[in-house]
Amino acid sequence: MIERVKKWEKDHGQIPGGAFVAMRTDWSKRWPDATKMENKDGKGAAHYPGWSLPALKFLYQERRITASGHETTDTDPGIAASKDDYSLETYILSTNHYQIELLT
Repeated sequence: MIERVKKWEKDHGQIPGGAFVAMRTDWSKRWPDATKMENKDGKGAAHYPGWSLPALKFLYQERRITASGHETTDTDPGIAASKDDYSLETYILSTNHYQIELLT
């Protein structure tokens, strides 16, 4: 994920401090179907995209963004959220920043 952020910056310029950064995956095209949004496998584990810790640290610590957002229901990838692992969301909130979920 961090490679994608750096490629975006190469193509468009450095992300300025104080910016809001949204991750676009087109997952919102599954809205409003909850089953499609969760994308659960046969064992009940959700499969949807999410942020990575290196990308979030780069954005919040190095680029000093104000907030981030995404189209999915959680910051963490679905497979992590299925295991009650919300470490990425916890990271953002622990830095006294905010996020916006379910961007459509």
